[in-house]
Amino acid sequence: MVPQADSKPFVDYELKQRLQGKGFLLASGGGIGKFGGNFSVLAYKGQQFWIDTGIAFPDHNTPGLYKKLPDLTLLTSSNPTAVFLTHAHEDHIGSFPFIADLLPDKLPIYASPYTMSLLRARLKDNGVQDRFSFIEINQNQSVTLGPVRFSFFFLPHSIPQVYSLGVEIKEIQRKIFWTADFKTDGNEKRFSIESLQNFAPVDYLFVDSTGAISKGLAESESIVKENLEKVISHVSGRIFITTFSSQVERIRSIFDIAAKHGRRVGLQGFSLKNHLRAAYEAGEFDTPVHELRDPSPRNRHSVWLIAGCQAEEGSSFYRLAHDELKKFSLNENDTLIFASSMIPGNESGIFEALNLLAKKNVKIIGIDGDDLKMHSSGHGKKDDIRKLVEWLKPSTVVPIHGDPIHFASLENMQLKKMHGVKEVFRIESGNLYDLTQSLTSVKRFQPKIGFIEEGEIHTEDVLYYRRKELSQTGVCTVVVQQDSMELLSFNYIGTSSEKLLAEKQETLRDAFQRIFYSHGGELTKQRVKKMREKIHSVNLLYLKKNPFVNLIFVEESPNCL
Repeated sequence: MVPQADSKPFVDYELKQRLQGKGFLLASGGGIGKFGGNFSVLAYKGQQFWIDTGIAFPDHNTPGLYKKLPDLTLLTSSNPTAVFLTHAHEDHIGSFPFIADLLPDKLPIYASPYTMSLLRARLKDNGVQDRFSFIEINQNQSVTLGPVRFSFFFLPHSIPQVYSLGVEIKEIQRKIFWTADFKTDGNEKRFSIESLQNFAPVDYLFVDSTGAISKGLAESESIVKENLEKVISHVSGRIFITTFSSQVERIRSIFDIAAKHGRRVGLQGFSLKNHLRAAYEAGEFDTPVHELRDPSPRNRHSVWLIAGCQAEEGSSFYRLAHDELKKFSLNENDTLIFASSMIPGNESGIFEALNLLAKKNVKIIGIDGDDLKMHSSGHGKKDDIRKLVEWLKPSTVVPIHGDPIHFASLENMQLKKMHGVKEVFRIESGNLYDLTQSLTSVKRFQPKIGFIEEGEIHTEDVLYYRRKELSQTGVCTVVVQQDSMELLSFNYIGTSSEKLLAEKQETLRDAFQRIFYSHGGELTKQRVKKMREKIHSVNLLYLKKNPFVNLIFVEESPNCL
């Protein structure tokens, strides 16, 4: 949870006042110019509406991080009238258990049955009482909150029951469309092109830009289903399939194909069971999870669904590849289908797992671009975006849900030549915009990201710079007697070979001692800084390395040193 005491310093009182004032306002605290942590606020006449409260994920720049919260400044400076959750992916709902203490009781939360089921389970798992007012969205419905009317449009994606938002304020004649993640070819039974066309034209289209770097249309899931059947019907031996646990349509297809060909399906991983449980409750899967029975692990005619397709340490796919799932012993008679994409940053871990399986002569399908296609993206590509522009006829197109490269690609799509588009406008996190007349920045505020680790939530990003530095250069610890400035000891961890350190031992000792003798006197901050800089210089000169310097001053010389 975000501690209340820690959250107070993040309140921007000017931003808080502006959000309660005049204008049709927008601010985003995640998902804009950086993947993950999707979170935005729309405000009008004192009412504030949150769109998604997602989580962001660690990368190579944040070693040791679990997950990231959206902008705490915007979270703590706004008071939601209602929350709209577009779908159940972690980057859209994942922060909810961690920020629940910031939210009022009975807060209305609008979500589809599938999203609601998963979120309720997530809150329960994190010890959060079910104290909110969940309002179920089904089919193409609308709700009016004060002068603001929200309409819900279900579009296909890679998870069930995803809806985008149409927002209309008649008294100022403003209409916007805010997409969830989407593509235009899918089997979402509620999807209606006609309902989109009837809502057009819109002033602003805030559009998922994740696929804007790719040509054409996102592929249909039906292609993946056909290819899965080709493999399941012809391959002998056990088949292991790793895919996203939220890909319920694909999982449902696997069960259907396996049954057609006399194979039983087993589940490995809690996330698979959690998503299928939510899918059953939402009418997206026919069988309760507790009624599913795994085949024997040694059944040569079985199909196993394996969670953790990104090969995160500890996930089922990781454990399968590293021989940590003792009930399985894979060999040349087994087949692994990688029915997933590789999320940027996860490639090395995935290939490590695949290489371990390849060493066992396991047949691997799904990683060769010219092979059978085993994954279709849930994000619309360039032509999907063009279709949406054609249907909704926006005056202004605003890219969301992506990195700068995706926004730039969308800007280069020449959308201004289509259907009356006058402008493609790139917004930024940390800005409050007014949508009343034209999209204009009216205030800049300082975003503050919350970092989630075991036992704490903090905001010290310098911690990750230090960890990264330590992982690359090691640490040099130097202990000095404070009064005499005598060097007591120094050592290195993870910096250089023992042989080199032994060769340079006396040289380093003499150089360090000269530094402290030449900077004796009161230990001012500036003097300590100069000593650190000179230690860095010595390390570069004699070791050709620049480890993190941990400089310790003691009042008395410990006997052990």
